[in-house]
Amino acid sequence: VAVVAAGNKDDFTLVFFHDKETIMKKLFLSILLPLVLVGAQYPEPPGKDQYIVDEAQIISTSYGQQITDICRGLEESKGIKMQVLTILSTNGEEIGPFAENVRLSWADDTIKDNTLLIVVSKEDHAVTTSLGEKVGGFIPQSTVDRVRRDVFIPNFREGNYGRGIFWAARIYERDIKGTEDAVLDYEEDPEIKEGKSYSVDQDAIDCCVKAACLFGWWMWWQDLWDHDHHHHHRHGWSDD
Repeated sequence: VAVVAAGNKDDFTLVFFHDKETIMKKLFLSILLPLVLVGAQYPEPPGKDQYIVDEAQIISTSYGQQITDICRGLEESKGIKMQVLTILSTNGEEIGPFAENVRLSWADDTIKDNTLLIVVSKEDHAVTTSLGEKVGGFIPQSTVDRVRRDVFIPNFREGNYGRGIFWAARIYERDIKGTEDAVLDYEEDPEIKEGKSYSVDQDAIDCCVKAACLFGWWMWWQDLWDHDHHHHHRHGWSDD
């Protein structure tokens, strides 16, 4: 409905045109905005009593169970909700803001400060940890940086995504609980317990085997030489 400030025709035309333009803008936004929101949708949160959304399918069942146990224990004992999201790509969005937006969308206002979210983007080769304000009081940035450098990256390069996330969760758990720092104790690793092996440097193994063979051959030759010539040679230094 147009509001006329003056009674002449020109004023009516001006006001009516302005009102029509406003209506067109609102109509355009009403059509465009839902499309933008659909494009910016983030993954749905985990179901009840679940802590992992593995869209990229990179976490094995054994690691998934161990990570879930850690997350559940933290929520029950400390009221802190740690969750994990793996995706193929953020579709061009920076991993940091993406993780922060997902973490906030997964938590209501009453617990958002008590949340922690690990996000792994497989095809982007990106990983980050988003911390709520309260959780940031337990886990310093230096720990987050160290976990990324010493845990996530080395394991992910070998394709051991579940293992990297598992050990990151263990370190975060111990920081929050105030216990000793997590050490890579192989006895705690679920897949090592199951007898699964990890890739090693075959060249290093071959080198060690060759060195051991050469040492053994040298010891055998020395023994043979000493046996044949012990009557003619004195061995080592002597005070005689």
